[in-house]
Formats: sequence, structure tokens, C-alpha cells
Amino acid sequence: LLHRGTLPDIFILSRDNVYFSVHTLKLQPASANRFEGRLPEPTQGTHNIAGGPIDMALPESAAVVNIMLHAIYDMPYNEQQSDLTTVTAALASMRRYQSPLETYIACGTSLYNFISGQAPLKPLEAYTVATENQIEPLAVAISPYIMPFTPHDIPDDFALRIGPLYLKRVWALRRLRCEKMSSMIRNSPTAHSPTSR
Repeated sequence: LLHRGTLPDIFILSRDNVYFSVHTLKLQPASANRFEGRLPEPTQGTHNIAGGPIDMALPESAAVVNIMLHAIYDMPYNEQQSDLTTVTAALASMRRYQSPLETYIACGTSLYNFISGQAPLKPLEAYTVATENQIEPLAVAISPYIMPFTPHDIPDDFALRIGPLYLKRVWALRRLRCEKMSSMIRNSPTAHSPTSR
């Protein structure tokens, strides 16, 4: 995998012993804390004493690392190999690594498109992913899909993850929608004038 004409210069090793060949140029801006100190400083170099790429072991599974790297490289997601549960775990890790999620889930990115594409089938899960990561454009895009939900439909664990601000917004939108519909029903169209046969 070439990036800007350069070969991978570091291996990521997942906890289940899967290797990923990647580029430090992509990893450096992806983590403000250098993956909790695991990524070498730019001045240290990324080659071992034999001249090959060094290994950087991460505590995440290969499935989670794969989602993270797809976000970092902005590569399309495989619907068969990705799900919102794994995406949630990957984003939790990225928050821990102080990744700029507003960049990796910006409108038009592969991750944004994947999450929003899940909304018709899993609206509550998709909305929760957007809100707990404070990606407002994504939350707004998904919010129409959760209009049918009532407060009693949302389990406590989801409500905690969504948070009070976004829950309040959803109920305000729902109330406004109900008021509009009630107004339409109350103000029924007037009958037309009698017509001659």
C-alpha cells in the first residue's frame, strides 16, 4: 500500500496477532498522544536494527484496528466486515488516543457515509454513535430516522450515551412535529363552493 509514493514504514500488531502495514505520516496526525506513547517520536525513526519497519502493538482487536485505519486512511468500509458495534469500539479507542474525530467523521468521509448509511436499519444505534462522539452534522442527518421513537423506546444505556443535550433536541423536534400534525388536522381544508351539475 503506497501513500504519496512511499511504502509502509511501521507495523501495527493487534492483540489477536494480526499485522497491519501502515505509514507514520498517516499515524502522527491521527493521535495527539502518539497512541498513548506507542508511536515513536519523528526524531526516533521507525526502523529496527535490521533496517525493517518496527512493530507497534495495540491492545485492540484486529477488527477494531481495521475500522480505525479505514477512518485514518479514509477508505470505504466493507458492509459485510463492519458493524456499528465494532465502529463504536473503534471510536472509543480513537477518543482515548486523542484522534481528531471531527476530521475522520466529517461529512463526505467514508466513516460518515458508513454510519449514516446504517441509519435506516439501525437508527437508534447510528444516532447514538453520532451523538456520543459529538459529531453534530451526522446527528442532524440521522435525527429524522429516530422521530418515531418515544422516550420509553430508548433503553437507559443508550440514553446515557446520547446525553441530555441531544435527547432534549430529539424530543423538541418530535413535539414540534406532533404540533404541526395536530394543527393540520384541526385546520382541515374548507369545503369548496357547490357546483352545478
